[in-house]
Amino acid sequence: MLNRPFRNVGELGYAFRASAVATPTPSPNPKTLDFFTAASPDSPILDLFTYNKAKVRAGTVNLNTQSPAVIAALLKSTITAEPSASPLGLTASNNAAASPTPAANIGVIAGTSSGAEGTLIKPALGRQEITRLVAAAGNFISGATEEQKETIARALADVTQTRTWGLLVDVIAQSGRYPPTATGLDQFVVEGEKRYWLHVAIDRFTGEVIDQQLEEVFD
Repeated sequence: MLNRPFRNVGELGYAFRASAVATPTPSPNPKTLDFFTAASPDSPILDLFTYNKAKVRAGTVNLNTQSPAVIAALLKSTITAEPSASPLGLTASNNAAASPTPAANIGVIAGTSSGAEGTLIKPALGRQEITRLVAAAGNFISGATEEQKETIARALADVTQTRTWGLLVDVIAQSGRYPPTATGLDQFVVEGEKRYWLHVAIDRFTGEVIDQQLEEVFD
């Protein structure tokens, strides 16, 4: 059907579904593996074929990130349909990820104050929940066919995870003095200041800090 090798597990959405009977009447619906409905029975495949026993794997994004820009960057320019290779545009990527002004009452990937499907309201516990997020955000993609909705699954399946939490600690260190007449903390006189960002990766299962990086910030 693709006339090329699969690029990632998300493309298994193009694979035909086996029927329980030899001559199904009617044909199974959908005819291909389902990576676009919330309660898809095929969703565990997304975890099965992305299993990795490496203790530390760099470059993956937590599916529960609350930064829409990160998810939008993963979605942008993803091929939405074969063989035309039409890429997903910036507007659709932002809307599916949860742009700063998402449509009212629509659950989208990075969370929303009113929807029930975004990761802010219902955090994802594994890649198999990508199908739930596709169901929530797939209609933002032009055309919204099964193949076009599954653009989200193809984009996120291999580059996301849910086990590691990434935290940013913003530290502002000030030096100075209190005048002799000081009677409260608010009278501290700042004479010098430095700012640092501490990036910390924590294993959600064990609580272990698996990586950290200190970055000095210059305005």
